Amino acid sequence: ISLLAGKVDLAKRFASPRREDQFLLSVAEGNKTNVPPGDMLGQAIRRGLSAYGPGDRFRDFLQDGRPGEALLMAIAMVSEGSAGDPDAVADALRLFRAIGLEGLARQVAVELLLLEGAA
Repeated sequence: ISLLAGKVDLAKRFASPRREDQFLLSVAEGNKTNVPPGDMLGQAIRRGLSAYGPGDRFRDFLQDGRPGEALLMAIAMVSEGSAGDPDAVADALRLFRAIGLEGLARQVAVELLLLEGAA
């Protein structure tokens, strides 16, 4: 609940030493971690939060001055990704970060991990 509310410091106080909890905390804080993600969604989230630039799916949108369209597409891709396309999740997170929405990217990642039971 504390992570959903953006209270990372509070979540740290109650987190277990389990790999899943530590990965979730590292995602919420924006820290690079050596804790391996446990599944394909976790791996996609790690890729999306550690890569630089928007990725091929969105590069043309941004170069053509259409960041809003790219953002709407990325939001839809998060839904697709949570339904089984981890590459869509990674690409959407990369776009969020590329257009300056780092906090949103981390919060979406945390919510996906909690929703999918990966953490």
